[in-house]
Amino acid sequence: MTFSQRFEEIRTGFERPFWVANITEIFERLSYYGAFASLALYLQEKLNFSTEQTGTLTGLFGGMVWFLAIFGGAAADRLGFRRALSIAYLILAAAYFLIGSIGASWLAPVRNALPLGLFVGCILILPALGISLVKTLRGGDYGSGFERERALDWLFDLLHDG
Repeated sequence: MTFSQRFEEIRTGFERPFWVANITEIFERLSYYGAFASLALYLQEKLNFSTEQTGTLTGLFGGMVWFLAIFGGAAADRLGFRRALSIAYLILAAAYFLIGSIGASWLAPVRNALPLGLFVGCILILPALGISLVKTLRGGDYGSGFERERALDWLFDLLHDG
């Protein structure tokens, strides 16, 4: 099979929900790993957290992503694919904006009213909640007009082989 034949088979062999789920998954993964990669430096260098506090907060963020997937799955089942995906990305956009705005002057009244660790911890739960909704959508809602096994095989290749 030539490359162009394989490409055409991939392009036309899956329905639109498959492509929506996979392309949004790629962007969600990029945002998560980008935020996670820079989070420790941001907390320590910009917000002056100690190494121990930085480790605790980054661990909380990483752990909450996986823990909240239990609840995210239940919520996504009730909301449906499109609504859950829309809500997830709305939460993620707001959450990443808030993470970048922790040191902003407009958040100073809230930041000064709470211990900084608690404030940052609460903000870090928001992207974890959005991610938990997206994580649970990737395997189940690709539509019904094509072979589910092929779709999941392609998804596995995409996520794990690059």
